[in-house]
Amino acid sequence: MILVGVVYWVAWRAQSGDRQTIPTDSSSVAVSSNKKADTSSQKAAASSKKAAAASKKKAAASSSKKKAATKLAINVAASDTAQQTATITNLPASGNKLTIGAGDAAAWVSLTVNNAVTWQATLAAGTTQDVALPDGATTFSIRSGNMPQTTIKLNGTAVDASNGTRIVRTITFTAAAAASSSESGE
Repeated sequence: MILVGVVYWVAWRAQSGDRQTIPTDSSSVAVSSNKKADTSSQKAAASSKKAAAASKKKAAASSSKKKAATKLAINVAASDTAQQTATITNLPASGNKLTIGAGDAAAWVSLTVNNAVTWQATLAAGTTQDVALPDGATTFSIRSGNMPQTTIKLNGTAVDASNGTRIVRTITFTAAAAASSSESGE
């Protein structure tokens, strides 16, 4: 019996001795890390992001310069006669589209390409018509029976024909030779 009492006392003493408690909430848990490794990883990532941003900026600037250099421009010469001329710079070799419209009044309009009428119509006030130019066309004419009320856009670029004095007018458009050959890759 004494032996059982000694074992009981040793077990009780072992249980009630100094113990280290384990916290039950995770807010007191500390994590250590290698600060130097984290800092150099962050610096490398930041440097990589800056290089990518600079590369994108250069590409955008190059693209905008290229677009500015190849932007379609149309210059219509002033005229007191029924004939006007227009010079087109940076006309693409293919995929060109004319949008012809009538303003506040109806207008009869025709399009001539390579000395042949390719489209003609009487447009009601406020209407437009899209007409595709044949690939490779560098000269074409638009004749209107009411030019002051006729609107013309080539590939989305508006043509200002307000510097002519006649109501019935023909505008002959000619692409600058250098622009059409640079677009076709020659």
